[in-house]
Amino acid sequence: MELELYKPVIITQDFPEYNLYSGDIATLIDSIPHPEQGEEGAILEIFSEMDESVKILTVPQSSIQPWQPPIIDERVKAVSFTETMISVTLQDDRVITVPLTWYPRLLWATPEQRQNWAIHGAGDRVRWEMLHQDLKVETLLRGVSPATATVHH
Repeated sequence: MELELYKPVIITQDFPEYNLYSGDIATLIDSIPHPEQGEEGAILEIFSEMDESVKILTVPQSSIQPWQPPIIDERVKAVSFTETMISVTLQDDRVITVPLTWYPRLLWATPEQRQNWAIHGAGDRVRWEMLHQDLKVETLLRGVSPATATVHH
């Protein structure tokens, strides 16, 4: 297990005395030898969601492992339907589901017409050629109906 200083690590065991639990993320800031030839320690810095340093603590190195943040890939991978919803799966495996009422042409299309889609652009759009319907991932991620969207800033 290759641990790099100043890189994120994932905590793999609970430390309730520090309010840290398996799955929490920390930054490795140093390693220290055990004073009696035991397991090396890892000095971790914990940050708040506001990116403020909250605490520094030492845990056994066996209780952490390197953590790689997920890669964000907003290109379309798949499209599926229920009777009332459309779901778009992105390359990073996020699934965005919205009501079909957001896309009236798809709402009134037959199941066969709905399945006749193709990925367009740089992978960021879905097109139903026969229905003259386009769907942009950006619109789905914003979480607003393209037909009725009013954006307030």
